[in-house]
Amino acid sequence: MVALDVPPTADLAKVQKLLNHGVAREWWDMEEGCITAQWRAAFPG
Repeated sequence: MVALDVPPTADLAKVQKLLNHGVAREWWDMEEGCITAQWRAAFPG
């Protein structure tokens, strides 16, 4: 298990795109824990 702490200055949409790409390629699975409204808004749907 690995936990990521994404800084608020990061491009959240790019981080989410990378994470979702890894899931789609079956390189890893992920669960979101404590997320912010900014995280939700960065990649709707």
